[in-house]
Order: sequence, then structure tokens, then C-alpha cells
Amino acid sequence: MHMHGVQTSKDRLNAPARRALQGGCACFIARKRARRLSRIYDAALAPHGLTSGQFSMLAAVAAAGAMTMRRLAEAMDMDQSTTSRGVAPLTKDGLLSVEADARDARTRVLRLAPAGIERLNAAAETWAGVQAEIARQEDGRQEDGARQASRA
Repeated sequence: MHMHGVQTSKDRLNAPARRALQGGCACFIARKRARRLSRIYDAALAPHGLTSGQFSMLAAVAAAGAMTMRRLAEAMDMDQSTTSRGVAPLTKDGLLSVEADARDARTRVLRLAPAGIERLNAAAETWAGVQAEIARQEDGRQEDGARQASRA
């Protein structure tokens, strides 16, 4: 498309780049959906003083019983510095405890503190409601898709 004889940057794009502009990028779609879901969970968990990421970290530590920062980073598929920044407010709020590993004092072990158990239990009720609502919405979308496919 030319505007007043000027070639736009869009005109200089190759075919794959033009397809990406048309919304066909699986990564873009997944990231957009992830941001939307994060906003929904964050809003629901806010009254509990947690973000969705913090809730997930508490749940991962609870499931493991105890874990190193490195194992938590691996479980969350995050780098260690991002994990450390996520853990900091949880330890500050007394939800996680950080202790030296009995076998290697240089290694830090995370455990759910009693306040963390209480907070996780309370937030899990809210989380379960959001999970159920998301599942209902997904079921509705799948039914709509099946109806549209059967009409075609």
C-alpha cells in the first residue's frame, strides 16, 4: 500500500512477516491469552494478597514439601534471579521460610511457613472458583466450535 507515493514499512515485509501481522503467530496468541488469564487470576487472588505467580510458587513449594531455589526455578520454568525476586515478598510476608540446607550450608531450602499454609488454603478456594469458571468458558467455546463445524 502506498500513501501519497510513499512506500510504507508494511509494503517492504516478506510473506512470513505479513502473515505474522495477520495474527497467525501461535506465540503471540499464547502470550496474549496468558496475559489475559494472569489478569483474571491476579484480580481474584488480590484480596488474599497474592499474585498468580506467587500463588503458583507457594503451591509448588507446598507440593514438594521443601525445595531449593534452583528446583523452584526449574519447576516454574524461570531463571533463578526472577525466582529470587518472586520469593522475596513471600519470605518478607512470612509465607515462606528460607533455611540453610542441612547437607550444604551454601544452599537455601524453601519451606511453606504456617502463615503460608493458611494463605495458600484460603487463596486455593478462590483459585478453584476461577479454575471452574475458566473450564466452563472453555467448554462453551468448544461447543460453539463444534456447532459451527457441523454447520459447515
